[in-house]
Amino acid sequence: VTTSLYEERSIGPFGTSSILRSTSEGSGVIFKEDEAYYYALTNYHVINPGTYTPVYEIKTFFHDTPISATLIASDSDLDLAVIRFEKGEFPDIHIIDIVTRTFTKFQVGEFVLAVGNPLDVDNNVTFGELIGLENILSVDFPVLAHSAMIHQGSSGGALVDVDGNLLGLNTWGIEGTDEYSLAVPVSIVYMFLVNHGL
Repeated sequence: VTTSLYEERSIGPFGTSSILRSTSEGSGVIFKEDEAYYYALTNYHVINPGTYTPVYEIKTFFHDTPISATLIASDSDLDLAVIRFEKGEFPDIHIIDIVTRTFTKFQVGEFVLAVGNPLDVDNNVTFGELIGLENILSVDFPVLAHSAMIHQGSSGGALVDVDGNLLGLNTWGIEGTDEYSLAVPVSIVYMFLVNHGL
C-alpha cells in the first residue's frame, strides 16, 4: 500500500496546484471481494492523510503496476483501515481467512508467520512464535506479541498461523530488538469490520 500526500495550494486566478509532501509504504491483506472490488486491510498509520490530500495505490503479488485504491473505513484508535480497488483483469486472489482464529484460543509458543513488504523487500515472510497477549500504553486493548521479525513497511501485513489463517495485523516493532513484534489481534480486526458493515 502506497500513500502519497499532496498539499493543495492556491495559485491565484489560475486555480490550485498540488505539491507532493510525502510518500509512505506499508503492507496489507485482502480479506473480501465482491463483483467489482477487492478489499484490503492495513494500518491506519499507513494511510493517515493528516491535513493533506491523499492518493492511495496498491500493488499485489500478481500485479506490479500500482492500482488506484480508495479508503472506505478507518479507525485511528484501533490503527486499522480498509481500502478497496477494482478487480479488473486480476487472476483470482486468495482471500485470507479472518474468521477461523477469531473464535479459537491463541496458544503460547504457537508457530507464526509474518508476511509483508519491509524495507522495499516484496512479499517477505519471517517466522517465530506466539508470545501472548500484552498491554501497551498507546492502545486500549491487549495486543498480540510474537517473535517473527518485522521492519518498517511491515505495518498492515498479516500475522498468520501454519494454515494461513489470520491471527493479527502486524503494527508495531520494539525499538532495540528484532525479535519482539506486536500485532492487532484478529478479534479486534473482526470487531472493526463488523462495526463498519464489512
